[in-house]
Amino acid sequence: MGLGYLVHMFQKHKNWLSFFKIGILFVVTFIFDAILAYQIEKKIYDIEKTLNSPEFNVQIAFTKAEFWGIIFAGFVVYIIWGLVFDFIMKEYDNFDKIKTFIRLKREGIKNSEQKIANQIEKLNPIKEEISGIEGKINDLQRTIDGFVFSNKHYLTYHAEYVKGWFLGISDNFDNLKRRDQLLSQCTLEEKKHLEEHDIADENYEGRLYKLIN
Repeated sequence: MGLGYLVHMFQKHKNWLSFFKIGILFVVTFIFDAILAYQIEKKIYDIEKTLNSPEFNVQIAFTKAEFWGIIFAGFVVYIIWGLVFDFIMKEYDNFDKIKTFIRLKREGIKNSEQKIANQIEKLNPIKEEISGIEGKINDLQRTIDGFVFSNKHYLTYHAEYVKGWFLGISDNFDNLKRRDQLLSQCTLEEKKHLEEHDIADENYEGRLYKLIN
């Protein structure tokens, strides 16, 4: 398990130093297993040896099939368990990434729903503001569709028109009384017209008239 954990941790960094560490780890594991096999085989040899048997040593150990069987059986088990543990850790890491991804997506959905709720709350005031703006637009459009009446220009034309009246009366009526009567009546009609239409004041540059639908 420890071998698998260390191999898994070293493999996270793909460089020559990590592979060197993994190689050293396998060598140390093999040496440790060889020492255990040597100790086991030595105890077995000591139990079975006779008076004429030589002392157990490395050379004798190398000639024993059980010695190599113990080494490779143990070492292969170490490797198998280590690789299994490494595989499990990788799958767990992938599963953890999936869980993290799902959690982040759920948090994103939750945040998006909260943003949508906040925007919906702001929607009604915006609709009211739009309605008010549309009312102002309609009012301004009616103003644009109207026209500007220039008082000063009208009074100029009006004075020329009245002057024509006066000249016409003076040229066509020789009776002084009748002529004065008509001129006075024209003057009264002139003033009445200006007052009725509120255009007697020359201070106005222009007056805005709106069209009524």
